[in-house]
Amino acid sequence: MYKYLGLVAFVLIFSLTSNAQSFYGPAGAITDNAQTEFSLSIASLNGSALKNTYGLESIELNLQHNYLQDISIALMAPDGSSSILVNNQGGNTTYYTQTIFHDNASLDIQAAGTIQSPYTGTFKPVTPLGNLNNFQTGIGTWRLLITDNSPLNTGNLISWKLNFSSNVPGITDTFSSNIPIVLLNTIHQVTNHDSQIVGSIKIIDHQGSVRNRLTDSIFTFFGKTNIKDHGQQSINFPQRSFSIELLDSTLNDTTVEIMGMPKESDWLLLNTWNDRSFVRNPLMYHLFQEMGHYATRFRFCEVFLNGSYQGIYQFTEKIKRDPQRVAIAKLKDTDLAGDSLTGGYIFKHDYVVDTSGWLSDVAPPACPNNYTRFQYVNPSRKNIHTIQADYLRHWVDSLEFLLFNANVYHPQEGYSKYLDLNSFADYLICNEFAWNGDGFSKSMFFYKHRDSIHTKLFAGPVWDFDWSLKKMPWINDSIDVWSYNTTPCNNLQATLPWHSILMQDSTFRNLVRCRYNYFRTNILSEAAVFNYIDQTEAAVDEAQIRHYTKWPTWGQSLGTPEQLPYANNMTEELDTLKAMISRRLQWMDLHLPGVCLGANSVSTSQVLEQDILVYPNPTRNLVYVRSSEPIQSIRLYNVLGETIYSSQTLQTTTENNYQLILPPLHLGVYVMQIQQKHRTQNRRIIIN
Repeated sequence: MYKYLGLVAFVLIFSLTSNAQSFYGPAGAITDNAQTEFSLSIASLNGSALKNTYGLESIELNLQHNYLQDISIALMAPDGSSSILVNNQGGNTTYYTQTIFHDNASLDIQAAGTIQSPYTGTFKPVTPLGNLNNFQTGIGTWRLLITDNSPLNTGNLISWKLNFSSNVPGITDTFSSNIPIVLLNTIHQVTNHDSQIVGSIKIIDHQGSVRNRLTDSIFTFFGKTNIKDHGQQSINFPQRSFSIELLDSTLNDTTVEIMGMPKESDWLLLNTWNDRSFVRNPLMYHLFQEMGHYATRFRFCEVFLNGSYQGIYQFTEKIKRDPQRVAIAKLKDTDLAGDSLTGGYIFKHDYVVDTSGWLSDVAPPACPNNYTRFQYVNPSRKNIHTIQADYLRHWVDSLEFLLFNANVYHPQEGYSKYLDLNSFADYLICNEFAWNGDGFSKSMFFYKHRDSIHTKLFAGPVWDFDWSLKKMPWINDSIDVWSYNTTPCNNLQATLPWHSILMQDSTFRNLVRCRYNYFRTNILSEAAVFNYIDQTEAAVDEAQIRHYTKWPTWGQSLGTPEQLPYANNMTEELDTLKAMISRRLQWMDLHLPGVCLGANSVSTSQVLEQDILVYPNPTRNLVYVRSSEPIQSIRLYNVLGETIYSSQTLQTTTENNYQLILPPLHLGVYVMQIQQKHRTQNRRIIIN
């Protein structure tokens, strides 16, 4: 809680020979072990909007506290953007005396923290004041927020003054982008991994009709958001990832269509620090979607955090239950018996340090003391009812008891009774193609419908490929390693042995081989994969220059222990990536286990379910969709995942036969997403 000091009249110092303006704020006691807010109202300014031509130049303050190390100080502008002036520095010294914070100062306040107070003179703040010169009007309430983080020691704010002038540090009105811009503001708070803070978010996205500019006043979304750090290892990267929950004016969830993606409130801003190509995650999600499964949609964007440019991010769907995401039944807290108790559930196998789940009661035979850890996703650990949690845990225990015993390969009572084999086969193909060891030891998602809809467990959606398709020091040059065979005995990051057990059965091996052979004729051909990479890179070709100006990491280690030499530019990065893809596919062609007769036959290979037919294909603008059950909606996406066509009202010719008249489209391959009552299916369609 903070103590609020009311508005007081301000004093304006204005020179007739200068455009400068100064405003004094109120002073007073600093509340011990709490936050104190000092508010200043500004009614007029010489500039119509704060920017680099006219804006906030500096803040001057005088302050006394018995232990400066206890306090942090932030300045918040009327629009909620903020600058942290000082953050728990100064040790047991006591004074800020005629201390001026200015972005162009030669000495940083963090370096000055080692000097004895009083801190007199001009210093750079922790985060730039120029972030506040972001085209807001500047008219309204400015707040100086002083937080005392420890008990016993106290102090007083003696005075503070805001100085406005011409030609100051600030965001220029020339910044624009061909991809969306996201402005994230933590409102002087520090994000963390364990709890959410309430901040604000602005999303500028004109869907390619015009360029996106920081000066734009029309937003896709502008409002409050819950923010927290996202990831495990990635939270240590200089470019952090964030979990975003969009809120309405009453701070409740609000669903919004973002960048052409279906309405939702929960999103992720994923950093691109560990993937110089920007394509590893997008490529694998694209492939899994093309295989006929749900995969997370994303859009590239450029992000500003508290006014500071952070580079290229992927604005990504969070894996959760939703008709447009993982389309399973919503499990209410009253669903405690019968069919309703059986689904839907999403759970995962992740880092063992994540304790938001349960420890299996069944250990793999090879590691009798290494029980697998699983985590609840939907419902979450805090929302799932005890009866539901017990049901899911016992269901997974039953599956593992079967997998780890001799009856696992029984044709009727074995693993095929429990698992959706197509999804498990495609999950393996994606992760082995990506040479992704993590894909069998962490970030493994699974979902289960209600039994009345589907009795089997599905693998996916696939997730987390920033360490994939890279040459690690511990892997030999011939790329002849199957990730699914990794030992499950690593106690820190235990590999889930399910796929290794399945691959010991000829029926599953043959299914994997058939599906792989089929996909190699289309989406897994080198031409198709390289075309997707080139189109994705083209989308960020302009923005990546700004990204690597912010993060000059070419030729350096990023965190993944890749073998030298590191790429020095985008051309080298993509050439290395494509060469690795070629080698991996060629090796898999020769060594993937299994036999497939009539490998190019869809019916023989069991690649696609034949309950939906899209024809003619290729086509120009008229297409028919025939289905065995009603269709609720149809969307068309390009290779970058952008919505090209959407129809909620479908024209039927006969029962469950639909006619679509598409708008004029560029020649190429598109993905048609077909939403039925209980599932979403994807089909490729060619426009010629």
